[in-house]
Formats: sequence, C-alpha cells, structure tokens
Amino acid sequence: LYTNETTLSLGLVCGLHHLKDAKKSVPQMLEDFKQHPAVAPLIAGGKLVEYAAHVVPEAGMNMQPELVGDGVLIAGDAAGMCMNLGFTIRGMDLAISAGEAAAKTVLSAMKRDDFSKQSLGEYRQHLDEGPMRDMRRDQQLSLRPR
Repeated sequence: LYTNETTLSLGLVCGLHHLKDAKKSVPQMLEDFKQHPAVAPLIAGGKLVEYAAHVVPEAGMNMQPELVGDGVLIAGDAAGMCMNLGFTIRGMDLAISAGEAAAKTVLSAMKRDDFSKQSLGEYRQHLDEGPMRDMRRDQQLSLRPR
C-alpha cells in the first residue's frame, strides 16, 4: 500500500514460480487482499482508477549479464539491478545508483579518450561500492527462511 497525493496504490508482490502452484488467480488474490481486515478499512469507499500488472525482471546477483564491453555499459533493468525480497521490490534506487556509476565511468573514459572494455572496467568497481554492495546484502536477506 503506497500513498500518493490524491490516491492510493495497492498491490501484491509474488514470484512467478509461486503462481504455477497457486489455487487462485492473481485477480482473486488481490480481491482477497483487499478484503483482509487490516486492509479493508483503509480502502473503504475508494474506487478503482487504474489496474495494471507488471513482471519485474529479477536477475539479481546470480544472473547478471556481462556489464561492460568495448564501447558499452549496461545499467538498470538490463543489468539485473532489481531485487525481490518478498516484502518489497528494490529496483529504481539500484538503477539510479548504477546510472551514476556508469556516468562516473564514462566521464573518466572521456578524459582518457578510451572506451575499451578494459577502460570501462572501472564501472564494476563503482558498482561494487554502491548498488552491488546493497544487492549482496539484500540477497542474503532474501535467502533467509521466512
């Protein structure tokens, strides 16, 4: 449940691997959630303004592609900068941090006039100091029994 300026956003987070064994459809799961005693009073009298479903790419640490090549850096969703912890999804903040790391790397490469894979390799160091540090910590959280 997220509060916006004049609306609320209500949603569910579930892994696709859980849906194949689910006894209910996702719309029914959402309806059940809306009827939950902790949620129902918060949305009473509200009206549906928009309905959407999203599949969030969750490569995480173990499925990240090669992030650097000659003349190229990969950031954001394409780089797997997303973590589903079950109770929250992190991605926007990690993508922004990866964008900052990419910018630092490109500025350095511009000064050297060298956009080779080796030159752009400092991107990994910037990532390790920022979003990857968080992703390593979050991966440990997501591996803990719930």
